[in-house]
Amino acid sequence: PIERIKELTGGKGAELVVEASGHDPNAAATIGHCLVWIERHDEARRIFESQLEAARSAGSLGVVPFLAACLSELDYRVGNWGAANAGAVESVRLAEATNQLNLLSFSLVTLARLQAARGVEVACRTNVERALELASRLGVGSITVYGASALGLLELGVGHIDDAIDRLSR
Repeated sequence: PIERIKELTGGKGAELVVEASGHDPNAAATIGHCLVWIERHDEARRIFESQLEAARSAGSLGVVPFLAACLSELDYRVGNWGAANAGAVESVRLAEATNQLNLLSFSLVTLARLQAARGVEVACRTNVERALELASRLGVGSITVYGASALGLLELGVGHIDDAIDRLSR
């Protein structure tokens, strides 16, 4: 079905949906995330990068942290960890600077997931702890899943298999 949509839309596919949304950055990020999950990475990248460029050009700091985290997650998944780290760090920095605590919790777990994969144990645990505290205070339950996932990956990487199973079974 996706190939047929692309055929009917002149190859635009998901980008056409973003256009139909009026280039709403939150809708675009959701569409981009869906594309990441189904491993349509090139399409997701085009959406994230174009939305991020537009937000930066317009000085829309409210959406830059979320879009930077989204692009960071994509870069993490495709093995471009240097860019993933830069994006996650930028996301954390801007979310803090603009006092967007809900985005900060997401940014922190995005960074923590990369730190877990790299075996940066103390920073990973610190960022997850901070994200979970914020999420608890704000009532953002989804962050607990991301946090447990990052800690599970960390435990697996440092050889604590039983702890990894416990974290990932929650």
